[in-house]
This record gives sequence, C-alpha cells and structure tokens, in this order.
Amino acid sequence: DQVAGYRTHLSAMLLEELDLSRQPHQPVVHDGPISFDGRVQYGGRTLQEEPLKLEEEQQRECLNLLQKGGLKYAEVGKDYPKPIDLAGHGKLFNDIRTGKLQLAYFDPDKQVNVVDAVATKGILGDSDFALGSMPGSHEDLYNEAVWISLTDSVEFCIVFEGECERIWFRVWKRNIDRAVSNGKAILVLTKDDTTLGFNQSIEIAYLRRRGIEFVTMRALDFCDAAAADDVCAERKDSGVHAVRQLSVRAPAP
Repeated sequence: DQVAGYRTHLSAMLLEELDLSRQPHQPVVHDGPISFDGRVQYGGRTLQEEPLKLEEEQQRECLNLLQKGGLKYAEVGKDYPKPIDLAGHGKLFNDIRTGKLQLAYFDPDKQVNVVDAVATKGILGDSDFALGSMPGSHEDLYNEAVWISLTDSVEFCIVFEGECERIWFRVWKRNIDRAVSNGKAILVLTKDDTTLGFNQSIEIAYLRRRGIEFVTMRALDFCDAAAADDVCAERKDSGVHAVRQLSVRAPAP
C-alpha cells in the first residue's frame, strides 16, 4: 500500500510539474523549445527521411533475426523482443541492488571508473505516463531512470541501443505505440541544455509525424524530482541515490 501510494503521489507530482495537472486527459502538444545537438548528422538524409529508412531496414533485420532464432513473425510479431513485464521487475531490481548486474566498475587498464547503462528492451509499468525518450550520453542518469521505473512502476519505453543495436528503433516504436494506445502521457527527457542526442532526434521526428503529444523535462530534473519526495523514506535511502553513488563513484580497488 505504501509503494502504491507513493506511485500515485509521484505521478501527480510529475504531472503537476509538467503542467498536465489542469488537463490530465488532454496533454499539451509540445512544439518546442527542443534544440537538437548541432553535431547530429543523417548521412545526407533529412530528419524526416531518416526514420523511414530505419523502419525499412530494421523490419528486414528483424525478420533475419527471427529466422536465425527459428522463430516465426506470425507467432511473435511486434512482441519480439519482449519488454520486461511487471513480473520481471523484481529480478532486474535485485540484480542491480546485489551487484549481479554491474553498473559501474574500475578499469585497471585505463585507470578510470566506467559506467555501464542498464540495457533494456523497455519496461512495462502501471503509471499514467511513460518515459518515452532520454539521452544515452549520461549513463548515470539513464540508470537512475531505470531504477525509478522499477521501483515506481513507471512505464519505460526507452531502448538502449546496446541491447537492440540493429532493431532499436523498431523496438522503441513498439513500446511507444503500446503506451499511447493505453492512454499514457509521453515524457521526453533532455540533456541539461535541453538538447537531444542523435537517436532522440529520430524518436521526436516519429512522435511529431504520428501526432503523438508529449511534454519535455530535463533528465536531471526528472531524477531529482523523483528522489526528492519523502513519502517513501526507505526507497529514497536505498533507491535512486544508491544507484547514483554506484554509477558515479565506483571505488577503485
């Protein structure tokens, strides 16, 4: 009951922060400001052409992967690969807490701490909003967002390219379309300066082409907002902040 109450409070808090509280069933269409990273390039293609190219290429690649795995598209369809469902939250949660899933480690060759982002195919949740996109360049914040998704059952549509490199866009679209069909508001997280990365720019182009409404928030602000509330002290002590410490300050041996 305490966790459920916290989820409800967190959703209400974030929706209010995102100016959705006054019209919870009619999210605003976000037309800006989102500035794309000036280094984003599409190999001579426009931002409108790039998603179409990926859709065509990754559909073929998905069929190839299914064939290699002895699977039939008619049997698995868009559910390949399957996202982490509600029943799978616990395993990923425990793997992170126990260190079985190593988020950060010391590289003795480079003498630096290395942060690994939690690779997912998406995470289902029972929240009334879904995390639709966020930068992949800040692994620590990405890991925090995954932790928030697990502890607060926030739907996580984001697909880390390292998990689904050749079909990442196809899997992400599947996650987004499911969230939208279930009536969830889409939240896009940006870099600190409100810019987006390469993959994010393609994702936003898809959202706009489909007329999918979304709102934006800096990734840092989202993680801080989720960690700042005192409703569930146990989670606050051992959750987001623990992941941040693990990710950013991995001790050298």
